[in-house]
Amino acid sequence: MKTTYYLRFLALLALLIGISTATVYAQPKKAAKRLSKQEVFFKNVEKLKPSMSQADVRGIMGDPYKLSFDQNDD
Repeated sequence: MKTTYYLRFLALLALLIGISTATVYAQPKKAAKRLSKQEVFFKNVEKLKPSMSQADVRGIMGDPYKLSFDQNDD
């Protein structure tokens, strides 16, 4: 009598493990990881060229985070 309970328990346990394993491996893979701010910055720097205008650089890099870059202060 106890052996039937153990067999049912083991069968149920094996079924649960199988279902959970199938569920985990059936999940779609993420397309790409999210880039950090530093990785985005360096990817943008690679796009810069020596002959670019200030407007082009701002288009790629965005506005400066300090006002002193916009002003001609020392």
